[in-house]
Amino acid sequence: MRLPALVGKGNANILIDYGDPTYLYRCCIKYPNSIAQNNSYTLENLSFIKQMVHPLLGELVCPMELVTVDLQDIYTVYKNYVSGPGLEKDTKVICLKIPNLKPAQIYTNELQADHSTKVYINSAETSVILEIKPKWLHNPMEFCRNCTDNLRKNRRIDYCYTEIVSGKCQPDTTLDDCSKQTLPIMFLDDLGQYFKDDNNVLRILLNAQAKLHRDQKLSSIKSIDDVDIQFQTLMTLRDVTCFLKWTCTVDPSNRFEANIVDVDLKDPSKWKHWTKTHFDLSQHPERISHS
Repeated sequence: MRLPALVGKGNANILIDYGDPTYLYRCCIKYPNSIAQNNSYTLENLSFIKQMVHPLLGELVCPMELVTVDLQDIYTVYKNYVSGPGLEKDTKVICLKIPNLKPAQIYTNELQADHSTKVYINSAETSVILEIKPKWLHNPMEFCRNCTDNLRKNRRIDYCYTEIVSGKCQPDTTLDDCSKQTLPIMFLDDLGQYFKDDNNVLRILLNAQAKLHRDQKLSSIKSIDDVDIQFQTLMTLRDVTCFLKWTCTVDPSNRFEANIVDVDLKDPSKWKHWTKTHFDLSQHPERISHS
């Protein structure tokens, strides 16, 4: 069996590769002193995804399977994030088994990497992956939340997915000059056609965000009691990652495959962070608008 290896780390989860490189094991590390609490959170999170996210995004949600892994099989990686008495009495870790959407041994070339877009291509140049963070596609404010936030944080990103999904800009504006020169022309042509289809991944995500949006503004949230499951779901969908995979096939209608990840339930205790960010952006002296 392959030795376990860390592939990625977030605030509450790690991705481990072991056994089969076509799959990854997503393990919760939210509670660094308790395997039992992490296991409970994984179960709660999967229930949320099935009940709240799947009805909105359907098959775009990255497939995931609940599995139980022996602690000893992933111990060399897991121990770096969860330690204490729990490692002595708990011997099973509940994980989410998901497809490896960007196998490093296949997608060996990274062409672009900014906060909103990463681009990978295989050595034969027959397959391309876009890793997209579209954020607030449905924007209920009088200014662009995404662009204003990028400006506030000194991110040099001169494109916006809200303009791509609305058709105001062509999707290749998300690619830098190096990517455009390196990527297959067929991919660039197909990308333009893909985003004209109302069933593209960004359009579906936009519609889901719009469906959840309420008249209640972030500025009206005064306590954790004001954050219900609908609002948590909305904030989840404003912070997902989309993987768009293009493969050179004969059939032009079957060249793209989309998956949405990072659909975890947002902790309602983040309400202070959400409202502060909203206030800071509302007061920013250089708010950006696309109207």
